Amino acid sequence: MNSKKIVLIIIGVLVLIGGVAVGVFLVSKNQDIREKAAPATTVYIQPSTQNKNPSDTFTLSVNMDTGVNQITGVDIRLNYNQNLIEVTSIQKGSGISVFDGTISNTFDNTTGKILYAVYTANRANAITGLGIEVLTVNGNIKSTASGNATLSFDPATLIYGVDESQNVIIGMTPGSIVIAGAAGQPTATPTPTPTSGSGATPTPTPTPVPLQTTSGQATQPPLPVSGASLPSIIGIAVGVFAVIGSLLFAL
Repeated sequence: MNSKKIVLIIIGVLVLIGGVAVGVFLVSKNQDIREKAAPATTVYIQPSTQNKNPSDTFTLSVNMDTGVNQITGVDIRLNYNQNLIEVTSIQKGSGISVFDGTISNTFDNTTGKILYAVYTANRANAITGLGIEVLTVNGNIKSTASGNATLSFDPATLIYGVDESQNVIIGMTPGSIVIAGAAGQPTATPTPTPTSGSGATPTPTPTPVPLQTTSGQATQPPLPVSGASLPSIIGIAVGVFAVIGSLLFAL
């Protein structure tokens, strides 16, 4: 075998090794990027619970923790009991002041719904962090209201992130306004229960059961990894090396 063929084979092997190394690096980097970009954002009402009386005013906010996501758009959809409370205004939260595009900014006291969607087209303005205020809601407690007024996220609520083709929300936690008895109605007092002995034992006041907070949306799985996997690249490389080895023996 002449020296020219040997040199060409050596060059081919070196090029092959370099190509395999680059392929392995790119696949590994692509997997890291996808893991970092997986949905990780939670949204919740702040405060989660507040106590009010009939005819009081209230203020609450929608906050988010983004995890590793870089947020460029929000589509907040809230449901509330219009028989207990009425919304008077909604404003953009201080945490997303750089979002300059508006899709919807409405509330309806007939249906008990809030629709608020804003975004930024500039990736440099993407938001990330904890306790980010997205939206503030102001309203009144109705004069005849009593009980618990829950504000919950509609399942259609969406949050968008950089390099994400899916909703990045993994959890949505509702809030509650606990309303005392309606105005003008006296609060019932415990009635003593007679006993066989002397005196009377008052009936104990029932202890209210705290509301259970649940997530409004199941955790979404990360994006599937596309392209050639690392085992596939290694298998191809081994096959090519085997072919080159056979050629060397043949020469």
